[in-house]
Amino acid sequence: MVDELHTFDGAQGADVACLIRRLKERLRTAPGSLICVGTSATLGNTVGGSPAGNPAADRTAELVRYATKVFGEKFEAGSVVGETLQPADQFLGKLVQWFAVPGLEEKEKLNPLAYRNQIDYVRAQHQIWFGDQGHLSGPGTDEWNLALGERLRSHLFLRNLLVLMDGRAVDVNDLLRLIQARIPGFGKKEDGEYVAWLLSSFLSLVSEARTGGQPGEPLLPFLQVRYQFWARELARVVSSVARTPQWRLAGDLKTEELRRSLPIVHCRECGLTGWAGTVKDLEQRVNPDLDTFYKAYFDFKPEARFLFPGEGIGLSLQMELPQFLCPNCLHFERMTDPRDCSNCGKPAGDMIRVWVPDMNVRQERRGGARIRSEHICPACGGQDSLTIVGSRAASLTAVMIAQLYGSPFNSDKKLLAFSDNVQDASHRAGFFKARTFTFNLRSAIQKTVEDAGGTVALSDIAGRFDAYWSQRLVRAEQMIATFLPTDMEWLEDYEYMRRENALPAGSNLRDLVRKRLDWEIWSEYTLDCRVGRTLEKSGCSTVEVSPTLVESAAESILLRLQNELGGLRSLDALTLLRFLQGFLVNLKNRGAVEQAEVPRFLRAGAETYALG
Repeated sequence: MVDELHTFDGAQGADVACLIRRLKERLRTAPGSLICVGTSATLGNTVGGSPAGNPAADRTAELVRYATKVFGEKFEAGSVVGETLQPADQFLGKLVQWFAVPGLEEKEKLNPLAYRNQIDYVRAQHQIWFGDQGHLSGPGTDEWNLALGERLRSHLFLRNLLVLMDGRAVDVNDLLRLIQARIPGFGKKEDGEYVAWLLSSFLSLVSEARTGGQPGEPLLPFLQVRYQFWARELARVVSSVARTPQWRLAGDLKTEELRRSLPIVHCRECGLTGWAGTVKDLEQRVNPDLDTFYKAYFDFKPEARFLFPGEGIGLSLQMELPQFLCPNCLHFERMTDPRDCSNCGKPAGDMIRVWVPDMNVRQERRGGARIRSEHICPACGGQDSLTIVGSRAASLTAVMIAQLYGSPFNSDKKLLAFSDNVQDASHRAGFFKARTFTFNLRSAIQKTVEDAGGTVALSDIAGRFDAYWSQRLVRAEQMIATFLPTDMEWLEDYEYMRRENALPAGSNLRDLVRKRLDWEIWSEYTLDCRVGRTLEKSGCSTVEVSPTLVESAAESILLRLQNELGGLRSLDALTLLRFLQGFLVNLKNRGAVEQAEVPRFLRAGAETYALG
């Protein structure tokens, strides 16, 4: 099967044609026995049973010749499948019988987040639009879906919607404005959220409805509902150097604008945000070139510099004169008070006070010492928490996949991912699979925590997780297939299980997976709790030290601290309690929590290979 068939022309088409022929030769495939399919939405409709000499028939014949060359197989005119659009009035047919549209008073019932799952939501929306139909079975049954299609066909709102869309794809925001402006009764409704929920409600019913029902034939969708979500890759994000910075994508800027823009870094722990760039030795000017900075950042080179704007930021940590950055030439220098830029003459009033912490450390190695730039947040001390702002297409897609698969409104989890680069397709598929494992595991952990019905000790979660999912995935093979990390798929026992659908005799793979899941669950709440879309950062569940224990500890050491440390004589109980809570949270976030594998890791000198 070849998608986007129209693109395989010239050299690329010859490559594909030769590859198909080599495959057939290798497999000794007889002529006419290989089923070849080519798809394209760009070629348009070329089929219509037109007589010879008709442009449509000519295009069909040309396409047949083209496919024959690519696949090396014979095609006929009947092999080309186009589309025929049915006029709206012919499709609707029936007279209008339903006119009512849910009003503002029904707004909360239109909110999809008010329902536990898809069935509850669809049932409620049907009740809102069509009233109680108690004689029918529930959503999802053939009877209900067919009856829903007939009701929708005779509803005025559907007719108005088809007229507004006029047989074309319409931007959702434009469609909402058209609904408010042109459909009777919406002119005075300025609540955009209500109109958006109303449209989603109606389209959900259209998506559930079915038509057809001939004996022996499957039901067909009442209408094809296609929602396209366009997301632009957040690559090469920069910020203008100004008192009121503006974030832009570098590809949208002119050369002169890029010269006065810098990449952005932020701390995922405390949110500290600033500019970044490279600075050569003995120079006082920031180089805004993005590729130079990216290489320096990921190679931990000492030329990478971070500049955090703000009048009061970092004052308690600065032991030298403050620094000021010129927004015109990106020259920075130390001065007690702002003055005109010594490099380009920019007025003193335009100079921006920045904090440029020294992020370089000296590393002793066997081959000698080297200077390395660290990504530790200078404000909160977060380890490797200083990251570049941005997200590539693969990461954005992985998040979208996780949202789709984790939604309670998605009962039929299927996905096709297309790549615009053949060479990257395998890599991206592996990336999606690895990220999907993490997101699915988080959902499973959260389900376990919620099932507990209250507070759970961190030390008990791994055991609860194993027991909870073992009851639902009875066979060891099911548990492994569901929760095996992608970096364990190379194990021989797993390969055997895939071939034979059973584990080999004496296999320890189930125990290895259990051990790995124990580590993943521990990491999710401790060492990695601030990295990515974790359960803690998404507000699902988190770990805390018992407040009673912390209060007891604070009470027991307060008097001792006041008496033995002169600088703490005025220390009060509330301040000490806050310090202890923050201290313990930082210990937890850095992995200072007991776990079975940690002692072995420490005995090995904190070498990460010991965790393998």
